[in-house]
Order: sequence, then structure tokens, then C-alpha cells
Amino acid sequence: MRTIGIAKESDFGEILSVLSSSCFAAKLPEPNDLLQSIPEYLSAERILVSKEHGRILAFAIVEPDVATLLFPLSHSFSKTTEVLESIGRPEGNVVGLYGIYVDGTLLHQGIGKELISAALARYKGYGWVTFVEGENPDAIRFFKGRGFVFLPGDHHLEMSGNGTVWAKPNLPKGICREGYW
Repeated sequence: MRTIGIAKESDFGEILSVLSSSCFAAKLPEPNDLLQSIPEYLSAERILVSKEHGRILAFAIVEPDVATLLFPLSHSFSKTTEVLESIGRPEGNVVGLYGIYVDGTLLHQGIGKELISAALARYKGYGWVTFVEGENPDAIRFFKGRGFVFLPGDHHLEMSGNGTVWAKPNLPKGICREGYW
């Protein structure tokens, strides 16, 4: 039986293993900035893990204050405010999903779905924003299936690599169109 909970500092090694396996399966490079930040996320209780028989199958990093996530990327209060307004949450109450990583040998078994459902339930009533790195059709399909929608591409935040930005809950009609940050 799978359980979902907050990661402990003792989970560090397994989290790194899942990250490596997940990136390899998605044909993406391991994000060095994330590798360096995992200890901080662990101590701040920002990592949710899915476990079965004590083994970590997947993890997600959530930031309950998305302004904290966006401001360092935008280097601008006005750009952060612009993103929050485009999500329909100028007052905040938006959770940033830094990523969901499923062990590459366990894909398409519902583990990521269970993990995102638990994260959404944990922060019920909040808006959500996430970034899909590079060309990753599986990730885009996954987030679309969870009710995330594509955000406009005119925010020009300084993010590494190309990717697309997705948000939940659904935005008002007319706000979603194709583009890149």
C-alpha cells in the first residue's frame, strides 16, 4: 500500500536516486539548482513523497508561497505581481509546484496522479503554478489531465532553458494561449 507524506532528512539519498531516474526517463538533464536545494526543501518540509514498503517511488516539491518561488526568477516585484494576476490570484494564495519526479522504472502506474492529488488536497482552495521544462509531452499531458491550463507566454521571467508554464485552477476564458516564458 502506498502512503504519501512529508519527506524526512533521512530520505535525501532516495530522493536523489528518484530524481536521477526520473530525469533519465524523461531525457532531461538533472537540474543542478534543484540538487543543491533539496536539503533546504527537506528542512522546510516542502517535499511530499510517495512510499511503498518504505521505498520512495516519487516526490513533489511544493512552495506554498509562490511569490517566494517567482520573485528570484523574475528579479522584479512587478513581474511577480503580473504572473499572480494572470493566474487570477493577485492576492497570492498560489502554490508553486517545483516538480513531480517519479522513479523512471515506475512510470504510468498512477503514482504521480496520487501524489499530485494529495498535494492539491493539502492546499485546497489555493491556485497552482508549475513549469514544464523543455519538450516533455508526457508532463504536459499529465498536467492537462489534472486540470492545469497553459499560461500566456509574455512574462519573460529569466528561467533556465525553454519550457511552458501551467496553472490550476482553470483561468477565465481568453487568458490561455500558446507561448513561452
